[in-house]
Amino acid sequence: MRTTANQKKTRTKNDELPGTESVETEGKNNSIQLSINPDEYGLSERQAIFVFEYLRCRNKYKAYKAAGYKCEGLTGRSAARRMYRNVSLNRVIKYAIQAQLARIEFDADCVVREWVSIATADPNELSQLRRVNCRHCWGTKHHYQWKDEAEFFTAESLAVKDNVPPPSDRGGYGFTSNDDPNPDCPKCNGEGHQELFLPDTRDLSPSAQKLYAGAKQTKNGLEIQTRDQDGALKLLAQHLGMFNKSDNNNQPIIVNNALDLPGDDDDDEV
Repeated sequence: MRTTANQKKTRTKNDELPGTESVETEGKNNSIQLSINPDEYGLSERQAIFVFEYLRCRNKYKAYKAAGYKCEGLTGRSAARRMYRNVSLNRVIKYAIQAQLARIEFDADCVVREWVSIATADPNELSQLRRVNCRHCWGTKHHYQWKDEAEFFTAESLAVKDNVPPPSDRGGYGFTSNDDPNPDCPKCNGEGHQELFLPDTRDLSPSAQKLYAGAKQTKNGLEIQTRDQDGALKLLAQHLGMFNKSDNNNQPIIVNNALDLPGDDDDDEV
């Protein structure tokens, strides 16, 4: 497999394709030498570059662009997520990450970075309570709005079957369930209705992935489990000496101490 001049610019001098591939990760003792032949996994040259760039930056969109793909913005991010979920490609990435974890030597800085990620993650990435529009918010003259003609015709057929008055399509079509409420809607008074939204956990940012501890099905529905953010924050405060040891109440005191740690790479940043 040959690599063009433009593609070489996206890799360091220690990266080679194919054969024995070198993936350098930041941090002490984190360098990994991986013996991967992309042909064994059915990867194209661009897909192979995507893998190595993703292992370097942990950002799907940046890896997608570094591999030479042209889509921009939301279209590009969507394409990057689809590529990441490719079975063969994802298998290579998981293999590489497992090999990396097997060689990482955890030290105090690694532990503190874990605490920082958990303590500062945005819980809204895991679950959101949204206020969304009602069916009358954006309908013509605030009449009931349908998603499309198919939905209306289905409701019309059911009305005939149940011998009830047929529905009206005066509100038009184009209802979107996650749109914002219309503040002038006379039906919901601009409040819409609440909706619980659970995102795809495969697309979480690195810090949210640290916060996420899994999900389980209960008799009351799906339950999202998280790690203890308050506990992580307390451990950080103790590590930084922000509690007065002579104070039995562990009241925080003001100290002049700063924690200089690299932040997580958000997958949505360009």
